[in-house]
Amino acid sequence: MSRHYFKINDFELVKAMFDYNYTIYAKGLGPFGETTGEVTSFDPDDAEFDTDFIRDQFGDEIQKLSKDDQEFIEDAYSLSYSNAKSMFPTLDSEYDIDNGIVVFNTEVSQSCQNFLQWDRCIDDIYCDEDDYNEFLEDHKEFQTLERQVEHLKKYMNEHNISLEVLQQHIQAAQPKTYFFIDEIRDNLGDVEQLGEVRTTHDEIMQDFAKLMKDRGFADWDGLKGCYFDPEHDTEYVVRELKVPLS
Repeated sequence: MSRHYFKINDFELVKAMFDYNYTIYAKGLGPFGETTGEVTSFDPDDAEFDTDFIRDQFGDEIQKLSKDDQEFIEDAYSLSYSNAKSMFPTLDSEYDIDNGIVVFNTEVSQSCQNFLQWDRCIDDIYCDEDDYNEFLEDHKEFQTLERQVEHLKKYMNEHNISLEVLQQHIQAAQPKTYFFIDEIRDNLGDVEQLGEVRTTHDEIMQDFAKLMKDRGFADWDGLKGCYFDPEHDTEYVVRELKVPLS
């Protein structure tokens, strides 16, 4: 089985795959790190805390508990999340529960604990590579930009499309959006944002150029009446009274 190992920012992806009944594995479990286990839950209510760790972590707080609770902790091998939470209100922050945990079908290390914090699973938690690819094909909302770029590069290589050819076709296909002076007045601020009423073409273009630059459009060229938006790869051409600027 070819494996795909998850990264630190894949927590939501892993939970989604689990919800769709994909099997998620983790290596390095068991008393000597020799066991590979399966993920059974992401719910803290399914977590079991080793009482040795509880005693080490909450020694002072244990002394404040009732005698029955102290005896229970002393005699038990593990403590459920609900019980531990009721005894120790700071449990979530102490164990990084808020940042996500992963519950397994086997014990972790030499303890009765059956879960790990998400960030401690990285490099050890994985799924079948084919399952991973299948899930992402069906759920593109989880695809990263890097993955989409890799798919694009692969497609271009398969069809012998060079980057230069792609750029030429993209540039040729870009539409131009035309603004007219009347639309500038009506839709981009009118007198209040363009300043006092301007009557000549040069005065209107100067005010419009200033407005565009104030809005962060640093590439605006007021003299030519053109603005190229690199983020959206779109060219805007201003015309006065529907007559192209010279």
